[in-house]
Amino acid sequence: MTKLEELEQEIYDSEIEFFDKNLNASPATIEINGNFSIFADRRRFETQDEYFCALAHEYGHCQTGTTHRLQSTLFTKGYCENAANKYLVHKYVPLEDLDEAARNGNYEIFDIADYLALPPQMIVLAIEVYKREGKIQ
Repeated sequence: MTKLEELEQEIYDSEIEFFDKNLNASPATIEINGNFSIFADRRRFETQDEYFCALAHEYGHCQTGTTHRLQSTLFTKGYCENAANKYLVHKYVPLEDLDEAARNGNYEIFDIADYLALPPQMIVLAIEVYKREGKIQ
C-alpha cells in the first residue's frame, strides 16, 4: 500500500467525509459541529506527490481542529495553516527520519526524499518547520 493509499484509508477510518469530485477549487477542509469534510480533486494536481501533500495538509486541519472562516484575520489563517503543516511534518517526516537519512549520506532534498520515499516538497516543508521549532539549524 502506498503512503497515499494509507492516508486515504486513515481519512476513511477517521470518519472524515472525503469528496474527490470534479471541483473547480483548491483543496479545502470544512468543519461543522465537530465533523470534518475534506474536498480535494486529484485531477487538479499534476503529480501524485502534489496531491499527497495537499491531502496530508487538509488531514492536518482535521487532526488539529484548525479550520477558519473565510473572513478570518490573516493571523488566524496563518495559525491554522501552520498547525496543519506542523501536523503533516511530524506525522510523515519525523525528525528522527531526517537524522537517519543524513547519517546514511543523504544531504540533498531529492536524496532525502528518495531515501524516505516522500515528495521533495514535503522534505522542504519539514526543514522549514523544524528550523522554526529550533530543532535544526
